[in-house]
Amino acid sequence: MSLLFQTVRLATPSVLENLLNSGTFLVDGLMVASLGADALAAVGIVGVFLWRLNFVFGCTRVGAGAMVSRRWGEGNFAEARRVFTHCTVLSMMIAVFLWGLLPFLRPLMGAFFAEGSALDLAVIYFKINLLALPFHMAAINMASCLRAAGDTRTPLLVSIMVNLINVLLNYMLIFGKFGAPEWGLFGAAVATAIASMFGFCVLLVCGLRGLRPRRLFPAADIEPVSVFGEEPDSLTPARHDPSKIFFRGEPFKFSRAGLKPWIPKLTPRLLKISHPVFWEEVAITTGFVGFIWMIARFGEVAVAAHTATIRLESFSFQIGHGIAAAVATLVGQSLGAGSVDTAKRVFTLCLTLAISTMSIIGIILALFPEWLVGWFTAPGDMDFLSLAVLILLISSLEQPLVGSSMVLSGGLRGAGHTRAPFIAQLIGTIPVRLGLGYVLAFPLGMGVVGLIWATVADWGVRTLYLAYVFRSGKWAKQVV
Repeated sequence: MSLLFQTVRLATPSVLENLLNSGTFLVDGLMVASLGADALAAVGIVGVFLWRLNFVFGCTRVGAGAMVSRRWGEGNFAEARRVFTHCTVLSMMIAVFLWGLLPFLRPLMGAFFAEGSALDLAVIYFKINLLALPFHMAAINMASCLRAAGDTRTPLLVSIMVNLINVLLNYMLIFGKFGAPEWGLFGAAVATAIASMFGFCVLLVCGLRGLRPRRLFPAADIEPVSVFGEEPDSLTPARHDPSKIFFRGEPFKFSRAGLKPWIPKLTPRLLKISHPVFWEEVAITTGFVGFIWMIARFGEVAVAAHTATIRLESFSFQIGHGIAAAVATLVGQSLGAGSVDTAKRVFTLCLTLAISTMSIIGIILALFPEWLVGWFTAPGDMDFLSLAVLILLISSLEQPLVGSSMVLSGGLRGAGHTRAPFIAQLIGTIPVRLGLGYVLAFPLGMGVVGLIWATVADWGVRTLYLAYVFRSGKWAKQVV
């Protein structure tokens, strides 16, 4: 059973799931864009905040994923189930705590919008989605643990259902179709909240009934696994049997032992692995908020242009995220089975896949920018069109760097070495994206274009540092 086959089998559902999410993200943007630039700008700003809240305070998903993949590779299924349950409980508790932001949404959004329709729309959209956040964060954590155990198909199927519901409800509630009320942007927020709760309910049922992910690397049979070929012919028939390498494991389901807010030894270990991810996400959030704030200084057209290009770029990003999810699972399970060499081959293979596929997407973005951006604008809106096209052309150059950074970060997190991605994020975000971006945009007068060039430099710096950490080999010695 080739490592390439296992990687593709794991990565394909994750990539498809993420592409589906991007497709829905794009359709949402097109529907909202029909409501006007103020609605699109509001969704763009709030979307960044919701995205960052999910990742900052949902950081336990990374620690849980590393622990589940390692325990699953070791064959310690009971502990993997306990981690799965405990992570779900913690994520919901944290999200409920975030409801404390509700009274402060207007002043928070007021930093980005003057009093008017855009501010009102942003506050409404933010409030509805914040109320649904516990369900969304819990679903993200459950899906992450399922992938870590080797089941990437179930999250894909759930995502298909969630996105279909989201698009249908968006169409109904934004435009008042099929007898539904015409709620505009408020309807888009309600649709997203309902779809999130549905996804949580489906994953909850899956966790209660139990699933049987494929265990990838049984410790006794790790030696035969190769990158591109089958096992050597000299192996005994028993070791050559693919079922010995790739077979159904124990049921992966919720465990009563994990239904506690604090579990001695488990919770501290989970938080120890996850806390660098928290600070990494804080750095990302600081970068995004500061970055969006600087873009907002150039007006609603600049924000709308950036929002449109991000929704187009997200197709490329989601391929990287999907491959990163696969590399995290494969690295964690191979280390759990005791093979550092296999983990290294996983890194190499996934880097090749990510760089090649994301480079192709970058070429497509560079060849057809006007046609792609034209989906978001009415004929004659030349200010928006020209700026968005220029942003998209520059952003197409960063795609291979984004892919490399995502895969290296995903693999290191899968090994439990979460500190290196945090350091890479910190270095790339603060001095490069924000510092260099400010200098290019304001003192040097390059405007929004200068900010976009700074993002290219950001991804380049991250990739170089993460490649250095991977070459050092310290990640293979991480205790999880």
